[in-house]
Amino acid sequence: SWNSSTSWQSSHDNLTYFPATLAPSSLAAAISIQSLHTVTINSTGVSLVNTTIQSGGTLEITSPATYSIDGAGDNLIVENGGVLLLNFTTVSALSGTGTALIKIGGKVKANAVGSAAAADAIGDNYLNVNSKFTYQDKSIFEWNIATYIFNSTGLNDYFKTLSGTDIPILRISTAPVAAFGTSSANVLNCILEVNAPFNIAGSGTKT
Repeated sequence: SWNSSTSWQSSHDNLTYFPATLAPSSLAAAISIQSLHTVTINSTGVSLVNTTIQSGGTLEITSPATYSIDGAGDNLIVENGGVLLLNFTTVSALSGTGTALIKIGGKVKANAVGSAAAADAIGDNYLNVNSKFTYQDKSIFEWNIATYIFNSTGLNDYFKTLSGTDIPILRISTAPVAAFGTSSANVLNCILEVNAPFNIAGSGTKT
């Protein structure tokens, strides 16, 4: 758990580490989730500042957790091989003034939702171009949920990138029961990698 000091180590010089006496807060100089480590945010009020998910590390968000990305600029970074794992039963709130960067080979994985509203919130908070999240070339957003798919009603523009040459990957690894698409237009700005049956419907354009 993020809020348990036993999940963490502290260092004054990035060389010598010792058991932490407190869970990290917005006052931390830097927060790193290292390879083979999984840290879970399962409560309210967690603030991410200067937080990096390193290769092989996982930060899991479960509902009804609420958290914020604070500070100026990218204060949540998912490196190549790192994973931000979303396991929601209800809508999990995301706030703050900071932003997030998913680097080449970094991954956001939507793994569980308990409602259509929660699935739509994932689309709004993690995929929409107006969200806090920016995706580099060959970064990955993986949809691993069978019950729902993110919102396709209304004009939706997904995947904010740093440049026009960056093309992230939308990976469908589990077949959603619901079809993606309505009469509204949707712009995905990505490579669509389909590894399970994926129903695209509706008269709206999908580009």
